[in-house]
Amino acid sequence: MKKRASIIIIVFICLAVVSITYFNVPKSIGSSLNYEWGQKWKELISNNNDEIVMLVNEIPVTEKQLKSKMDFLAAQQVDASEEATRQALIKQIVLRQEAERRGISVSLKEAESFAETIKNDLLTNQGTPGAKETLEYISGTGQTVDEFFKEAVPDYQKALIIAKLRSQVAKETSIRFKSLSQEELEIKKRTEFKKLEQELVEKAHVKIIE
Repeated sequence: MKKRASIIIIVFICLAVVSITYFNVPKSIGSSLNYEWGQKWKELISNNNDEIVMLVNEIPVTEKQLKSKMDFLAAQQVDASEEATRQALIKQIVLRQEAERRGISVSLKEAESFAETIKNDLLTNQGTPGAKETLEYISGTGQTVDEFFKEAVPDYQKALIIAKLRSQVAKETSIRFKSLSQEELEIKKRTEFKKLEQELVEKAHVKIIE
């Protein structure tokens, strides 16, 4: 239970800054910066800059979304350049589109249930590594825990769609490569998903709006 809660908390931090990625476990934000990052997120969402800066397969990306993703990548101590941020957003969009093309969907009710589960795990397991930092982050946003998770529901919905796509690709890979050992199969699953992602990115029609 503790291991599960710890993973969920870190995934939650990823989603909390409106930055949907895959359900890989990222680096957690340093504890001394959690409140500060929460304040940055609060400042960001109060900025209604909806100017469109990029179109990905006709899906608009706003300045606010771009800045949000850049802040998240910076918090994760990875490349937060504008180009790296754009690429990360492109991947998210094309993966969601592929999931929808395959008939994969996530209802609002599913997302709400998922958010409630994460919230309850966080509050029930406050001694778990990452819990204190997460609560500090939420405090920095100026929201209550309930308010924070409620606002994150639409982002969970988008993230869960990609998670379901990953699961589907993993299942297809298991069927196609039955002769592989479990270790080899896990590697193959990651490779196949990465291959799909790359193909989708290469085919995407991206227009940068200056």
